[in-house]
This record gives sequence, structure tokens and C-alpha cells, in this order.
Amino acid sequence: MNEKLIEEKFEELRKQTNHYIQSIKNEYKKPEKVPHFSFVSYFSHSLSIADQKDENHVLIGNYTVKNTGTLPINSPVIFLRIQSEAEYSFFGKFKQGSKSPNIVIPWERIEVEGSNPFNEYWLKPTRETIIGVNEQVVFQNFQIKWSASQASQLILEGFTYCSELKEGLPSLNTISIRT
Repeated sequence: MNEKLIEEKFEELRKQTNHYIQSIKNEYKKPEKVPHFSFVSYFSHSLSIADQKDENHVLIGNYTVKNTGTLPINSPVIFLRIQSEAEYSFFGKFKQGSKSPNIVIPWERIEVEGSNPFNEYWLKPTRETIIGVNEQVVFQNFQIKWSASQASQLILEGFTYCSELKEGLPSLNTISIRT
């Protein structure tokens, strides 16, 4: 065989191989997208530990709910439970009942039968909310303050509920502090 014929055959085989490789890649690029419902929720926070016994410890936190699925999440509700040996104060941007009707506040505290109003906080967005795919909602900049006058432990747990998951899902993390 002459050299030119070998080069032509080689080029033909190279093109055919590239075509096959591209076809295989295209098949793997088309994963079958089965619609699924999935989300994660988690805390992020910072903490200021008091130096003096007459000061307060302060935790500032966010609770994030992120849609990781391929379907929207409808009507999210978050549940925060605080367990503490010491007295504490919980602050956040939420309205309670029909107070402050002229002020737009993104979260509203709701009453749930059987819930302890002193250490359990059920919150929902004040407007009908749908969390789209790869979107998130955040309960931002809540604060918990407690006295440094005695040693104590504080545990903050979070759960997220929605129309699609009535039994709820715990957050990926909890906050546990011993002072």
C-alpha cells in the first residue's frame, strides 16, 4: 500500500472513532431527569462569649432552606427548638399575630397545638412562598442572648416542613454551646 492510501484510511478511522466517542458522550450527557423532591436546611452562626459574669453571651444565626431537588417546594415552615439550662431571650425579624400590620416583615410566628411557646418557634414566610429549584429562603439574623453569670448549655435544633413533606426534615446541623 502506498503512503497516501494509508493516511486516507487512518483519517477515515480517526473520524469514525471521533464520531463514536461523541455519540457516547452525548448519550451520557442526557441523564434521564426523574423529577424528585429534595431540600436541605442548616444553621450558620457566630457567637460572642462574654468575658464578665455581668454580661450576656450572644448567638447570631441564620437558618437556610435550600431546594436541591428538581421540583419546587411549597409553603415552607420552619421549627426552631431551644433547650437551655439558663434563661435566654430569642429575637428575630418575625411578627406575632396581627401586630404591626403596616410593616412588612418576612416571617410570621404561628401557633401550633401542643407546642411550647417558651422554647419552640414555628415560623413561616408572611407571603405565599414557593422555593424554586436551586433557590433558598433564609430566616436571617436571629439572636439568642443569655447571661454569663452561671455555667449553662444551650442547644438549638431546626426542622423544616412543607406541603410536600408534612412529617418534616431535621436540619443538617444543630447548635450546641456549653459555657
